Amino acid sequence: MIYLRSVAPLAGLLMLASCVQTDINPKLRKVLADSRPGARVGFVGDIGPILRDSCLPCHNAERAMAGVDFSSSEAMMAFSPEGPLIVPGEPVRSRLFQVIVLRDDAPDAMPPTGHALNSGEVTLLRDWIRQGADWPDGKEGQLKPIPGSEPRSM
Repeated sequence: MIYLRSVAPLAGLLMLASCVQTDINPKLRKVLADSRPGARVGFVGDIGPILRDSCLPCHNAERAMAGVDFSSSEAMMAFSPEGPLIVPGEPVRSRLFQVIVLRDDAPDAMPPTGHALNSGEVTLLRDWIRQGADWPDGKEGQLKPIPGSEPRSM
């Protein structure tokens, strides 16, 4: 049983990499292959700013493109037609992680063409999901788009 638990995250990453090998962003292959536990990732200082800057212009309570809303933990943990947006502890099963590791020009890649997250941001999101995707309650956990931010062109 211990063996299976220690191998499961790596097996999941390998499964994702093999299923969409041609669609994985080559710059992010190292992120996918790294199964080492990362440093503790915080929502307020690490994840919130990534989501606010890269996701909220298109995916918020007022403008939930594709029915996806990143403005609160309740909205983020919701089911999407393609699968759960976040599966705490399992980045590979999380739709959010699946779309951020795609090649920039892949049809489902997020953020849209020309706005891909860098490997550091992808690593933070991966580690945050691995660590349980803790999202604070109350005002700390509420994200709002930056005033004047517009959706990026697709």
